[in-house]
Amino acid sequence: MAGGIAQVVAKTAERAGGAHLGIVVIAVPGAVIDGKIGHAIGLGWRTTDLAALVAAHLPHIDCPVEVVNEANTTALAEYHALAAQGVEHPGTVVYTPAHAGVGGCLLIGGRVHLGSHGMAGEIGHVPVSLDGPPCRCGARGCLNTCLHLRALTRAAGIPEGTGGPGPAAARAELDRRLRAGDSGPARHSTPPDTPWAPPCWPSPASPTRERPSSAAISPTGLRG
Repeated sequence: MAGGIAQVVAKTAERAGGAHLGIVVIAVPGAVIDGKIGHAIGLGWRTTDLAALVAAHLPHIDCPVEVVNEANTTALAEYHALAAQGVEHPGTVVYTPAHAGVGGCLLIGGRVHLGSHGMAGEIGHVPVSLDGPPCRCGARGCLNTCLHLRALTRAAGIPEGTGGPGPAAARAELDRRLRAGDSGPARHSTPPDTPWAPPCWPSPASPTRERPSSAAISPTGLRG
């Protein structure tokens, strides 16, 4: 992947002609700590110095290479876009994307609040159901297993591949059904007076396993 990113950077610099390339910034879906990927579950990476790997493929480009969290960069872009539209900046912003998985960013006073572990606002792996489906992080019932696009389309009874290949078609079909007031199988399978909840949340009458010890689930929802 580092080689592929380097090729894109090199081609972009070539097309730019004599333009000065000041910095290369790579946005990734994962926690970035001290410039390195601490944990990118979707990519299967742990403690990866992606910036150094990409820079090694770009010996002729004399500029720094940095890696940042994609949710943080998007939140900052949206925040400053408000100013461009003349909207007064709010003091605190919580940005929660769910296109590839459930992520998050916390902006305080226009600055990204990273927290002590660089994961402030990353709510995707907060456990919400101890009896929920297994998550790729090793825990069970993470918020990501309930609100990921695939989980939502499955709960709505939308078969994979509906409307065409790729997640965009499934997202469009989910949006169409929601706007049409079609609640899907998730609501129809429960009594009329039952409040709706994602299918990974057990009902009050469902059996639950003994709660794991604090050593089994860390504050981020990752097995430790």
